[in-house]
Parts: sequence; structure tokens; C-alpha cells
Amino acid sequence: AYEGNVQYLDKFIALAKERIHIDYEIIIVDNREDQSEPLKCDAKVIPMGTNKGTVSGRRAGVNAATKDYVWLIDLDDEPLIIRDRGYGNADLIILPVYWEAGTSERDMTPLRDGKEMCTLTAFSTLSVVVWNKWIKREVAIKAYNDIPVFFCIYNEDSMLYYALTKHVHSIYKANGHPIYAHLTCDNSTTRSMMTTEAQIDKMFLGFDEAIAWQKDYMSEYPEISYENPYNITFYLVTMDSYAAEEMKPYFAQKLKTLYGREAVLHAIDVALKDYYEANIIWAERVLPYFEEE
Repeated sequence: AYEGNVQYLDKFIALAKERIHIDYEIIIVDNREDQSEPLKCDAKVIPMGTNKGTVSGRRAGVNAATKDYVWLIDLDDEPLIIRDRGYGNADLIILPVYWEAGTSERDMTPLRDGKEMCTLTAFSTLSVVVWNKWIKREVAIKAYNDIPVFFCIYNEDSMLYYALTKHVHSIYKANGHPIYAHLTCDNSTTRSMMTTEAQIDKMFLGFDEAIAWQKDYMSEYPEISYENPYNITFYLVTMDSYAAEEMKPYFAQKLKTLYGREAVLHAIDVALKDYYEANIIWAERVLPYFEEE
């Protein structure tokens, strides 16, 4: 729970009770900056004292879990119908999700320029995101306790990937039954988390630290590549989603200094030509910051 999504707390719990038809528990990690007023809801709440970042918050939730599997989901997303479909007892169960972006609508089939935005996405890989994974509790505890706490928002996903590579011994991939709708709305959790130059500098430093950690952590697997060709894209998405409006010019300058303006424009151009609407939306929003020197 963050300031940006705590307003959805009661709705989220109500939807979970209505739609989840297996044995479950809800653990809310309170990661708000200001926790002078405690969260009150029909669920177990873990107060962090202040916002300690994504990895710290999810680590606390995972360590507090008591069920066989843990599932990480943000309050501004929506759980869908979940039943026991015989997924088995694998260390990791990967399921498809609904993915929607770029709108302030709170609807399962929002429209943008007359187009339906809510699409079924089968993320059937180990990497990419955390939300499409049911992780066996003891495996999740080992993985999240391995991950260092860096201020590199997107790199939590890649760090979890490497940690799971070490601890997961069996995987079940399911298709056809999405477990939740990921709603990256204009008023979502991820908006305007970076409001100072120091936070942005720390995020760039954290990215490099995370790459160094991955190389060291997976040193016994020299064949694995750690140089992510999508670094620029990850930074651009982070700029669009996490940087406050007044900080976007500073973020853009950091990117131009690090990679060069032409390389950044190329990454934006690739996104603009993508078939995936969400990529086109963020690319259109960041393009003006790089069009002129």
C-alpha cells in the first residue's frame, strides 16, 4: 500500500473475497511515507514505518505469509476469478494476466481512442514481471532474502529472476485463465515516486549496483548474459511512470548523457512502432523531452 493506491484498499479486499475461491490470506504491507494514521482493514497489515521501497516491502510480506504459495499484487490492480485448476505442486506457477495501461478508467475494458485497451497477455516466462507468478512460500522467502535492497525499481524483476533461477527446481506454466488485471492507470501506485534529483541519481546508481550483484550472484553460470539490451527502454518507462513531472527534464538529461540522444530516440522509435499499445503510449509521452537539444 502506497499513498497513490491506498484509496483502493477496501475495494481490493472486497474483490478478493468475491473472486478468490481457494484457501488464501491477504497481507497488506503498509509502505506509505506517512503512517501516523494506521491502516484499518479486514486483513493482516504489516506497517513498515515509512516507505522503504519495493523489495523491502515485498520481503516483509513474503516472510509473514503462512499459506503454501505467495502472490504479489498491488492494490490498484484487480484479482480475477481464481479457482483450484489442478496446477500441481511446482516451486513456481506462471499464469497469464490482463494488462491495461494509459487510462484513468477503473474498468476491465477501458477504451482509448475507440480501441479496447484491456488485452490478455500470457507472460509464460520466468522473467518480465512478478505479478504473474505464484511462488512456493519457502522458495519466495529464500529468493527475496537473497535480493539486496537497491533503489532500482525495475531491477527488482530482474533480480528476482536470478534469485528464482537458483532456488526454483520445478515450474508449471498455465494458459487460458488469467489471475488478475494489471491496471497501470494515470493515478496508479507508480506515478511520481521520484520528486528530487537525488532520488533519480540514486536510481541510476542502483541500476549499476544491481547488474554487478547479478554477475556476482550467478558467477557459477558464466553463459548467462547480464547486459540487458533493453536498458534504455527500462529507463524510459521508469521516467514516464515514476518521475514527477518537474523531474522528467532532469531524468531525460541523465539518459542523454549516459547513452546519447540518438540512441534514446532510436529506443523510442522502436516502441512507437510496436504492436503493443501500452508501449506506444509511454513512448509518445517521453518523446518531447528528446526531440530538441
